[in-house]
Amino acid sequence: GEREREREMAASSSSSSSSTLETLRVLGEDWERYQRAIVDELKHRPKTMREKLFQKHRIAELLRMSKDRAQELNSTMDSSDESLRVEAEALTNENPNKVLSMFYTDFAELREQYKRRPPLPMSDVDEDIAHLRREEPVAFTGEERYGKHVDLNAFHMRFVNLPGMPHTLSYAQYLSSVADFFAIPINRKNREYARYLEDLLEYLRDFHRRAAPLESIDGKLEDARNDML
Repeated sequence: GEREREREMAASSSSSSSSTLETLRVLGEDWERYQRAIVDELKHRPKTMREKLFQKHRIAELLRMSKDRAQELNSTMDSSDESLRVEAEALTNENPNKVLSMFYTDFAELREQYKRRPPLPMSDVDEDIAHLRREEPVAFTGEERYGKHVDLNAFHMRFVNLPGMPHTLSYAQYLSSVADFFAIPINRKNREYARYLEDLLEYLRDFHRRAAPLESIDGKLEDARNDML
């Protein structure tokens, strides 16, 4: 009857609240573990350029994972129902006997909940961290020397083979003038030249991502676009 439906709705609301609290707990612990992993990385002092660069990549990836968990945590809190707010307020009730009574009630309901369905899957944070420390995060060519130099040999060959470009231009000369775009006559800036510039920009963006993973280049590119307008 009506009383039975009310009991079912109350149980459903409490189960939903407990499930939400458990999800929030897991997400919060994941976030803290990523933060601790970042601290552990910062305590280590790499000796070689390669080790220093790989550490920056690990920190950048840990920051990304930590940010994802924080966003998921906020989203879960924002979308939680009224029962979560009621339960949180009840836990701060000034009457200790009432708080203790609610604790045992929620504990019994939680045991019943886990009997009806399997628990949440274990977090994969440890696996994520172990994978980051086990794998090389990025690759470089020999000429790039782990981000110390750009390798524009392929672009040099493409440039000197573009129609109207100086075919005898040496690699050293190319490097000294590669950013002097205004020196190229307008009648030589065809589709091939445009594709060459697009690929060059994509390479430089990728090189920056690999060589400086903790620095964003988007703002600098936006400033450069505004300067051109």
